[in-house]
Amino acid sequence: MNEKDKELKEKEQKQKKINTKYTELQMFDQQIRQLQQQAQVLQQQASELELVKNILDELTKAEPGSESFVTITPGILVKAKIEKVDEVLLNVGSGTMVEKNIPDTKKILDKQINELRKTETDLIAQLDLIIDKAKKTEKELSEIIQNV
Repeated sequence: MNEKDKELKEKEQKQKKINTKYTELQMFDQQIRQLQQQAQVLQQQASELELVKNILDELTKAEPGSESFVTITPGILVKAKIEKVDEVLLNVGSGTMVEKNIPDTKKILDKQINELRKTETDLIAQLDLIIDKAKKTEKELSEIIQNV
């Protein structure tokens, strides 16, 4: 094999390395975006549960028989009479509803919020690892390109 063939083969190998590293970077980028979206969803869900806790606090201040507006869906409300201010119906799954007092309901919400926050923390740790791998791969790619 002559010198020119060796150079050509080396260039081809370097190009393959560049392509491989670039593909890895693209995969890392996609994973980073997905994890960021998942973390954002978890933050939003936790915020919504915090809002529900605040609404429960307000409910306990209401008088039995008083009227209030109840959200059916965002932007659509219905006027309703509040019969009980110390208990709520809680969906426990499969369409099953149980009566719970406000403090117990808030404990359940706190547990759910804590689980969401823990999952978010785990996601952020994964995200940090992937970002570190992406930076390392980017550095390797840069070194390969500089030596071409």
